[in-house]
Amino acid sequence: MKTWIVTGGAATGKSSFSQLLVKIGADQVRYFSCDEKAKSLWEVADCVEKVKLLLGNEVLDERGGLDRVKVREKVFNDPNLRVGLEQIFHPIILDALETERAHLLEAGKTKVFLAEVPLHYEIHESVKADTVIVVATSQTVQVARLIDRRKLDAITAENLLKAQLPLNVKVNKADSVVWNDGSQTMLEAQALMILSDLTKF
Repeated sequence: MKTWIVTGGAATGKSSFSQLLVKIGADQVRYFSCDEKAKSLWEVADCVEKVKLLLGNEVLDERGGLDRVKVREKVFNDPNLRVGLEQIFHPIILDALETERAHLLEAGKTKVFLAEVPLHYEIHESVKADTVIVVATSQTVQVARLIDRRKLDAITAENLLKAQLPLNVKVNKADSVVWNDGSQTMLEAQALMILSDLTKF
């Protein structure tokens, strides 16, 4: 079983590309999303308590849960708080990833374990992989998507990008680069090209 990592910058289309690989690869590809795992942790009482201790009660919503907008605004204005938040979530997420990888390896039915790891380079490539695929776009497209899809203002969108390793650095480190400035058809063509490697296994 090979491990492929999909990473890139915010709003470059990592999830869309990953889903294409899963769809085209069918039962040969199994998928793990760090973002989806992270979302599930926002409802875990222990994580909520740790975030509350780190950031204060002002990041809670009226139900006593975490308000993601308030959390995001607070951590993007303080790099130390952002690191603290990552230290709460990342170990749990990476442990879940490795547990899933080990399970699939033992079952012996999967050709590609596809892990979407948005901060792969920011966490010093701690998830070992056979191939790292970076999904990239122009910064103009990134900012436009963050404003349109995540409803961020331009300043928050730009601060979010600044908090990540520059996309050109990730592109230079990648084993494969997928450009997602164009159409869905272009993205599908790139997915098919990368998945042609499956026949070599």
